Formats: sequence, structure tokens, C-alpha cells
Amino acid sequence: MAKDFVTGFTVRDGVLEVTSLRHARGNRAVVMDTIRVDLREGDAPAPDLFDSGAVEPGPALPGKIKAACRPAKGLVSVALPSEHVLLRVLNLPTVNDDEIAGMVDIQMDKLSPFPADNTITSYEILARSDTGSTVIVAAARRNMVDALGSVMSNASLFARRLDVETLCWLQLLSDADELAEAGCQIVILRDVRTTDLVALRDGLPIVMTSMGRTDQLSDEEMCAELDYVLTALEAEHGVTRIDSLALWHWGPAPSALIAAIKDIIHGDAVTRPFNSLPSLSEGLARRTLNEGSCLNLAPSAWHAGEKRIQFRKNLAAATVVMLGIWLATILAIIAGLYIQRHRSIVGETRLAELKEPAREARRLKNLLDLIERYTAREHSALECLKEVSSLMPGTIELAIFKYDNERARQVQLQGESALANSVYDFEEALRGSRLFESVELDGPKSLRTGKHSFSITLTLLKGAE
Repeated sequence: MAKDFVTGFTVRDGVLEVTSLRHARGNRAVVMDTIRVDLREGDAPAPDLFDSGAVEPGPALPGKIKAACRPAKGLVSVALPSEHVLLRVLNLPTVNDDEIAGMVDIQMDKLSPFPADNTITSYEILARSDTGSTVIVAAARRNMVDALGSVMSNASLFARRLDVETLCWLQLLSDADELAEAGCQIVILRDVRTTDLVALRDGLPIVMTSMGRTDQLSDEEMCAELDYVLTALEAEHGVTRIDSLALWHWGPAPSALIAAIKDIIHGDAVTRPFNSLPSLSEGLARRTLNEGSCLNLAPSAWHAGEKRIQFRKNLAAATVVMLGIWLATILAIIAGLYIQRHRSIVGETRLAELKEPAREARRLKNLLDLIERYTAREHSALECLKEVSSLMPGTIELAIFKYDNERARQVQLQGESALANSVYDFEEALRGSRLFESVELDGPKSLRTGKHSFSITLTLLKGAE
């Protein structure tokens, strides 16, 4: 599963290297930042984070790591030197994931030099066929991994992945098209700390081995190890011819060594400088972009520790936010009470000022209403009768017209009609009048005379009071 941001973290020869990548479109990786920090303290030897028997990390080391990794973004990965990891390529007769996991456990019980209770293993699938799978298996000592995790925890750095340097170099070589897609190829990685050998067939590793510490490995020993690997390739994989060999190195090209290697493989061998490739931490970050398909030696406790720290940070942040909200609420209540009190005082003052003018205005309004009631023609009983008469069909005989504008603001009508439909027409016409707010019809009711009686209650509009 691709991540938006990932960070690779490597420590080699006392130098901490951190590279952050951003996932871009087209499955590309964009380098955001690369930082290198010397972890040495004065003239003291370089601290070894991976070997408890070597130089112990000094008290200033966590602070240096924390400062260097402060810009780190996204998912963080760390790479182990190959000398501390057992790497093997296995061909398993299954493609079922559960069966692969079981077979890996069985094989590592046989191959691992570490005690079972002090071993962490992981694997990644290189290829699948109809009948089997090719996997890379890695095993490391748990106490060494725990010690590394303790150093990182003290520096407030929490890694989700623990990879292997050899696989990170292979990632860079693959991205640079330095791995042959066909034939048998041997890649020797003569790195600062260790020298590793990888044999590939058609671009996939078939043998991976650490040849030892680079500073302790002579050219003769390296040639002897190469000769042993060639014998194993022929015996176990049927490889009788090496199509190409590339020796990756730092500094000047080892011309004498490459000449001896040519004599051993009876073919062409070339040298390649490591500085023509991106940094190792970038190779680690590139593998992290596709973490779901890569092996991971990080124990679950690392992720749990990160979750605990994140929970504490979230809790602290939530506490600060809640205190801020509480304080803002108290201030808002105090400000609201002050504003309300101020408005109340202003309102009371204004009310006292307007009380006498309001009393005079009400007296004048009542006087005007009285004058209007007796002078406005449209508010009279005569006007209502005129309106009713104009809207009443000719077949209706009106018997009662009662006008009450003092209390109920109503007009009561009672009458008879030769036709029932005329009563409904009369009701509809009254509903369209501008003088009446509502019209309630009771009837029509049939009489023995053949006519239809009805009663209508009209409610005057408020403006007609």
C-alpha cells in the first residue's frame, strides 16, 4: 500500500542518513529531503547501534538522532546491516499465503543460527508460479532489535519497518536498470561496513550471502568465497555459466581484485561506484513506499509504543483544547453577562424616556380609531350590507342580516334559496370579498317547501374594526 510520505533511516560508519520521499503520480517517488548527521562525540569511536558488544551509544546520541529526524515525514523505516541478518532465498512448493508462512517457520528453524526464542523472522514473496513461490527470508536476533528500538525510543523516533541494507541496494540497482533481466548475474556489494554477494537469474535473486566485514575481508578471502558460491550455484541451481558480474565499491576501483574475479568466473566483470547511485536511505524509503509487499523485521511492540506515545500526545492536545474551550466559554459567559447588563441599563433608560410619549401616542391612536370608526364608510354596517347584496345571487332571499363590530367582529346572515348551488356560489363570492377575513357556511338544508335554508357567519378583517 503506497504512502503519501515515507522516510528511510540508516546508520553507517557513525553517520546517520535520513531521506524523505513523497509518493507522486505514476508510481514515482519525489525526494523531499536528505539529511546526514555525524553521530560521533568528539574523538570517540563511532557508536554502533546494532552491536551491543561494540561502542555503546553516548548520552548525547538520542538528542542528535531526534534533531536529525525532526523533519521526517510519514511512515519511518530503519535498515539493518546484512552482517546482523540471515538472508536466504527459498523455493517453496505452494502459492497459499498461510502455507508459505508455515513453511518459512519450518525452514528458519533449520537454518537460523539464533535461538528460537531470540529470533525475529520475516519474508517477502519475489515470484509465484502455478506450482510454487520464491521468497526471501530474513532472520535477526531479537535482543539486538530490541536494543535498537530502545535507542530510537529515547530519541522519540518510532519506526514501523525494519528492513535490510542489502535489499535496499538491490532496490536502487533495479531502479537504475543495473540488474540483468535475462541470464545469470552476480552482484557484489563492497559497502562501507559489510560485503554482500547476490546471485540473480533472470532478474530474481537465487542466492544471497554476507561475505563478512569489509575492513576484515582480504581479496583472497573474497575470491575464495566467490568460488564457493559458484560451486553452490552449479550444485543447487544448475548454473554453469555466469553471464555478468558487477562489483560495487566506494573509492578507487579495485583493479587487482576485479582481475582475479575474471579468472575465477572465466568471463567479464566490471566495477561500479556506489556514488553513482542515490543514497541507501533513499533505497530504503523507496521500498517503504510499497511496504505491503516487503519483509518487515520490526516487532509489534514498536508499533504499540508509537501508538502509546501518539495516544498521550492526542490526550494532551485534547486536554489543552478542552481547557481552551472551557476558558473561552467562561470568558464568553462573563462578556455576555456584562453586555446583557449594559443593554438592560440602556434599555431601562430608553424606556423611561419613551414612556410618556408612548402613552400620548396610544391616546391619539384610540382617538383616531374612534373617529375612523364613525367616519369611514367601508367600516359601517351599511357598507357590509351593500357588499353582501352585490354578491348575493338573485335566487336567494335574505331573512336576517346581523352586524356586530363591537365584540366578535362578525356578520350573521340567514336566508333561503330555491337552488342549493346558489348558496355555494354565494359562499364562494363572499370568500373573494375584501371586507371579510373568513366565511363559515352552515347548510344548505332542504325544507318541505322545496327551498334550501342556510346560515353564513362572516368575520370582518382587522382593518375593518
